Amino acid sequence: MNRLLLAICMVGVTHTAMADFTLSGRSTVMTMGMNQTGREALMIKDHQMRRDLNERGRNYSYLYDIKRKEVAVIDHLMRTAEVRALTARSRSSDGNNSMSFNIKPTGRNTALGDWHCEEFELAASMPIEWGTEKATIHLEGQVWLDRKASERKELAPFIQTIENEDFFAGTASNNSPTSPQVRIFNEAARKMLSKGMVCATQISFKFEGAGPMADLARRSQTRAGMAYEAHSDAAISEATFAIPAGYRVDRR
Repeated sequence: MNRLLLAICMVGVTHTAMADFTLSGRSTVMTMGMNQTGREALMIKDHQMRRDLNERGRNYSYLYDIKRKEVAVIDHLMRTAEVRALTARSRSSDGNNSMSFNIKPTGRNTALGDWHCEEFELAASMPIEWGTEKATIHLEGQVWLDRKASERKELAPFIQTIENEDFFAGTASNNSPTSPQVRIFNEAARKMLSKGMVCATQISFKFEGAGPMADLARRSQTRAGMAYEAHSDAAISEATFAIPAGYRVDRR
C-alpha cells in the first residue's frame, strides 16, 4: 500500500540548466491491524524522476521519463522491469473529475532543512466502481506542504506539470490492478502538489457503500503516512535513471 505515496512525476528538459534534487524519508502503513514500515527516496534530474521504496523487506524502483512518456516499475528481488506508457486516458478513466478535494491550514508548521512546511487538514472523496459495486471512498488526515517550493528552479517545472488538469502519472505495480485507495491518493497528490511540495502526509481511507467489497474495506481500515527527513541538491548520475543491466524487461 505504501506504493501509493507520492506517485508523481515531472516535465521534460528545458533549455536552462536545472539542479538535481533528492528527497529521502520513511513511510508507514497500518491495515488489518498490521503495521508496515519502509524507506522512500525521490530523485529528480531534468526530465527524469526515480522513486525508490522498501516494502516488506523488498526493494522497488519507479523510473519516470517524461520525454519518452514512460514509467518503468522495477522489482529488484525478481530482477524485472515492467515499462508502461504515461497517458492522460488513465486519469480520466478513473472518474477523478468528480473528486471532491479540500485542504485548510491549521496554523501549525515544522521545518525540513530550509523548507517551511505548513500543516493542512485534508478531506477528499471520490465515487468509484468496484467490480459491479458503486461506492464512495473518503480520504482524511493531515498533510504538510512547503508552499514556496515552486519558486525553486529545480522543482518549478515539476510543480507546473502537476497543475496540468490532463496530467496523470498513475501508480503502476507489476501485474496488479490499481486499487481505489491508490487512485484517490494519486489524484489528491496531484492537487496537493499544485499548492506546494509535500513534506509529509498522515491519512486514513474510509469507504461508503452497501456492497460486500465496501463492507470488507470498512472492516479493514487503512492508515498511511509518509515523512521526508532530508533533501539534497547533489549531482545525480544518469545511470541512476536506467534499468539495471541483466533485468528482464516487459513492455506493455
